[in-house]
Amino acid sequence: MVDIALNAIVTSKVELSPRVMTLRVAAKDWDMPDFTPGQFGVLGLPGSAPRAHWSEAEPTPSEPDKLIRRPYSITSSSKTREYMEFYISMLSTGALTPRLFALKVGDPIWLGPKTSGIFTLNQVPKEKHIVMVATGTGLAPYIS
Repeated sequence: MVDIALNAIVTSKVELSPRVMTLRVAAKDWDMPDFTPGQFGVLGLPGSAPRAHWSEAEPTPSEPDKLIRRPYSITSSSKTREYMEFYISMLSTGALTPRLFALKVGDPIWLGPKTSGIFTLNQVPKEKHIVMVATGTGLAPYIS
């Protein structure tokens, strides 16, 4: 695997089903970014990283020396500073998820230095009641 400034490490991988997993990532020698529940982080791997053996071929092969980056909702608590956890669903022909499913604990990964997203409760007045509905990996923002 080409070392494209992979700045974090996989500390846990739990397959919840054959196509859904949680991936826990910790920063290597830098502070984890702050985030608000409902935001997302960006994960990445080089195009040369191996894909899960059971994934389908990419429609357009990724360039081996380029970093493939994708946003994923954070499922860990915003009070946890040691790691970030992500709830990930397999897209068999995708550029990144088959590579994420091939990772093992201890493998390097790229983690974006900041978080983004506005799917938070910051704008909701405390006296208001809201109903929130989600399924599948859409649960991730509610968990954090």
